[in-house]
Amino acid sequence: MPTPRTLFLIDGESATPIPRLPKSHKEFKEAWVRDLVFRHPELLPIEEARADGGVFVPIATEVSLSRAGIADVLGVTTGGYPVVVETKLWKNPQARREVLAQTIDYIKELARNDYSAFEALWRRRRGSGSGQTLFDAASAASLDELDEIEFIDRIGRACERGDILGFIVGDGIQHGLTELVDQLGLGSSHLRYSISLLELRCYQLPDGGLAVLPAIVRDIVPVERAYIQIDQAQGLGGTLRITSTSKPSTVKPESGTRRTLTEDEFWREFDAATGDAITASTRAFVDALSTHVETDFKQRALMLKVPDPDDANAGVSVFAITCDGKAYNTDHGPRQARRWGMSESRVDEIFREFYERLQRICPGFSSAGIGHMSVSQFIPVAEFADRLEDVAEEIKRVAARLTAARRAD
Repeated sequence: MPTPRTLFLIDGESATPIPRLPKSHKEFKEAWVRDLVFRHPELLPIEEARADGGVFVPIATEVSLSRAGIADVLGVTTGGYPVVVETKLWKNPQARREVLAQTIDYIKELARNDYSAFEALWRRRRGSGSGQTLFDAASAASLDELDEIEFIDRIGRACERGDILGFIVGDGIQHGLTELVDQLGLGSSHLRYSISLLELRCYQLPDGGLAVLPAIVRDIVPVERAYIQIDQAQGLGGTLRITSTSKPSTVKPESGTRRTLTEDEFWREFDAATGDAITASTRAFVDALSTHVETDFKQRALMLKVPDPDDANAGVSVFAITCDGKAYNTDHGPRQARRWGMSESRVDEIFREFYERLQRICPGFSSAGIGHMSVSQFIPVAEFADRLEDVAEEIKRVAARLTAARRAD
């Protein structure tokens, strides 16, 4: 009889049981689990550990962390958090207290570093011939535009605070291991880390493929700290005993927040840079697009995004307006559209036509799109203010094409 952990493949009226692989399966070796996580970073449910964590960008495997030991996988998230992964098979007799203590030691060691250490490791593991930086890789993996300075600062701040994400990944989590979580967590309350016990549940598909279901079965709850001053009255010396206790907090630590402009702040800065007339026409331009795109106020810009019609993925950025009165046709949209599952050729065709049509309206728009760090290529809105309606029509056109293509695919 199938167990509750059996998956079922439904095909019409039939249901084929897909049994879970036993922990004794020949594939289950710690190196195999380590490489699986490194090759498929999406297996780490980062956003369950930190809502603003983004996605995992692995840097290297088998990383020496001074006297703390060798970490199985090290990386960062697009949201600016360092990540350390330790893989263990729970049939290993050392896979209990030792693995938790080891992971905390890794976190303590990482807290001594800054962004430059992660960048240096990235370059060292990829060789001098690679021109891609760690930020380039994070930007390509992110569902949203990243600001390089902010990305670097967030990782630096996370190290300073010990706000590091640890994952202990295995083929199954023993009950005894979860009982150790609170005990060991109390010894490092000066850090804001979190450790997740992640179980990879593997199932053998009929065609020989492998289905992997990641499941967090336990998190270390951060410890709440307090400092209390106690004045001891004369005559009580040596008779008053004070005992301190730590209690796990019921709230997750507040993560480093990223500063974004409110709508009022954005338009106030925009008006100061351009004047009333340009501000009024640009606001009318944005309002006219409200049924076709969604607005996303960032640190220094307003992004216009085509929402996923199935509401399953993040929106696709097609146009940006900066608070200092400039604009650009962002090059991040094609990568986001491919995340919708659309074919690369269709995405390229849609955006190539969109960029070319914008360039006909104003030559300053790039036919290949403009990166958000290429500030020198941004165009003053004043240069095409008299053709904002034409730009709006092109944005409506690309929104309709992306939506239709998404539904077709």
